Amino acid sequence: MNACDRLRLARLSVLDGKYEDALSTYVWFHHHALDEEPALYGVRLSFALSHWLELAAIYPPALVALQEIRDDKTSRLISGELDRTLFHDVCSINHYLSANAETVRLFEQLDCSHPHFASVCCNLALEALVEAHRFNLAAKYLPDPIGRIATLAQRLNEDIARIPERPRSKAPCYRAYSLNFASTLGTIVSILSGVDRHADAEECKTKALSLLKPWYVRKAVVRALADKL
Repeated sequence: MNACDRLRLARLSVLDGKYEDALSTYVWFHHHALDEEPALYGVRLSFALSHWLELAAIYPPALVALQEIRDDKTSRLISGELDRTLFHDVCSINHYLSANAETVRLFEQLDCSHPHFASVCCNLALEALVEAHRFNLAAKYLPDPIGRIATLAQRLNEDIARIPERPRSKAPCYRAYSLNFASTLGTIVSILSGVDRHADAEECKTKALSLLKPWYVRKAVVRALADKL
C-alpha cells in the first residue's frame, strides 16, 4: 500500500468510525509520505491537514496529536534546527489550526536569533505577518518587491504557456496559478501600503499587470486581487 492509498484509507476509516486507525494513518502520512513520494509535498501540507482537521472535529485526540507535532517542530526550530521544510510544516499546521499568531511569534524569535534563516523562510510567513499587521517586520524581508513581482509574473506567463488545453483559461491548473500569483501580489501590496510605501504598492500592481501577457490572465488576477484587498 503506497502513501496515497494510505491517505484514502484514513478517510474511509473516519467514515467507518475507526477514528484511532485514521489518526494513526494521518500521523504516518505526515512523517513518512515524503520518504516514499516527494511529489506529495503539497498534498501533505494541504489536503492531508484538511482531512486531519475534519477528524479532529469529531475526535479530540486528533487535534491534540496535531498540536503536539506543531509544538515539537516549533521547539526544534527555536533550538537551532534551521530547516526550511520544518518551518513550512509549522506554518501550514498553524494555518489549518487558525493559529497564524503562532507563526508570527515563531518568526519574531527567528528574526532575533537567526535573521539569515528568517530571510530564507520569510515568504512562508508573509501572510501571517500581514494578518497580524506586522508590516514593518515583513517589509524588512522584502528588499526588492517590484523585482520579485516581475520574476513571479514571468514565471506565471511560462506556467500558463505550458498548459496544453484550449482555451487555456478553462484548464484545471489555470485558476490555481492565477490565484496564487494574485495572493502573493496582494500580500506584497498590503505590506508596502502598511509601511506607507503607497507609490511602490501601486508600481507593483502596474508592473505585474503590464507583464502578464494573456488578457484573460490579467483579468483573473485583477478580479482575485480585488477580492483580497
